Amino acid sequence: VADKDSVAVVRDNGSEIVLPTLPSDDFPVWPDQEPGTSIVINSAVLTDALGCVAHAVSREDTRYYLNGVYVHAHNGFFFFLATDGYRLAIHDTDIEAPDGFLGGIWPAAFVKDVIATFKKPTMIDIKVCNARVWVSTLTVILSAKLIDGTFPGYLRVIPSANDNPMIIVASEIKSLMGGLTGRERRDPIRFDGDTLTLGARKAK
Repeated sequence: VADKDSVAVVRDNGSEIVLPTLPSDDFPVWPDQEPGTSIVINSAVLTDALGCVAHAVSREDTRYYLNGVYVHAHNGFFFFLATDGYRLAIHDTDIEAPDGFLGGIWPAAFVKDVIATFKKPTMIDIKVCNARVWVSTLTVILSAKLIDGTFPGYLRVIPSANDNPMIIVASEIKSLMGGLTGRERRDPIRFDGDTLTLGARKAK
């Protein structure tokens, strides 16, 4: 590889490729980490939590503050939440949030990068400071600007007292929903005592 006259020349086994380049000064300056509260956890815990809620992230640009996962402390523990205004996905953990840890909305693209980068479990450091989030190891650093804005008050839409809770085995509901894939019309979900009924039919 040779860099000359604003082009990069790559030579290998008799082949030569010439690529135009740009001045290195045009590359964005990587921001320095400022002092802040951080926590070290296993990456598997983080990627699992993000993966559980990422599907509910909004794709609408008009409500940009929903275009990410809200990571924050709730009752002293890490809490992951996403919504598109129709679906609400929450994943709580038993990881204690350190005092002074700043919550924020992690951009969807950054969430995707974190999940893809840390496929193998490893210990990672998480820090939020100066409107940025940092996820790093000794050899990898990922950082992104937090999404501006305030996440909606989700607690207002979650019933605080429910006299009729229903606990469903995740594998069973997943199997039922999979059997309805491909149907063009879904019947309403019906509750009858201890029975939950799902249905779908092909549109005429």
